[in-house]
Amino acid sequence: MILPFMLDPEVTSVYRDASKVRAMLKRMSEPTAQKDFTYHGNSKAGDITEHRILEIQELGDLGTPYTNAVWYFNHHTAEAVSGLDSHLDQWDFMAKHLGREDVFRRVEGFMTRTRKRILPACFAIHEADADGQAQKTYQDMFERWMKQCSSQSQNYRVEKNVASRSQKHAIRQAEIAAAKEILEGFRGDLSGWVKEVQTQIQ
Repeated sequence: MILPFMLDPEVTSVYRDASKVRAMLKRMSEPTAQKDFTYHGNSKAGDITEHRILEIQELGDLGTPYTNAVWYFNHHTAEAVSGLDSHLDQWDFMAKHLGREDVFRRVEGFMTRTRKRILPACFAIHEADADGQAQKTYQDMFERWMKQCSSQSQNYRVEKNVASRSQKHAIRQAEIAAAKEILEGFRGDLSGWVKEVQTQIQ
């Protein structure tokens, strides 16, 4: 469930017109060489998340009537959701090769990796989200699903420890199915959060 939040209507009004203003300025201006902001390794924090935020800061024209904030938000959130879709599409194949690995830890990793896209997306629209409601809603959703992952992992660990050898295969299958449900639930909530933001900024 996504808690309601409201972005700044004055800023979102600018967002709605920005692409038209941007296109008009592009037609009127001299052709300029495209800036290169390719990722060439570690940034200060050693993380591509920071690099993506720096790229938006440098190239997003934030705070102008021709800001590219909406494009960056849409780009990074689409990549995050697409990444989760890819993991879900390959779930059955992956599950066959997990051995005894903690499948919930794998799901936690998938969810954590989306933050490398969502945090830059939140930065792109931070002027509209001045009080941080949208980002907090995402953070609360992320933490809720991470807690569920941790709790389920512990429950299945206890169950397997007391199970007989003949019961363990069925428990493992149930564990893999439960982990997939968590990933599907997180993907659904994330997609809902993205749509809520898009409804307000487009």
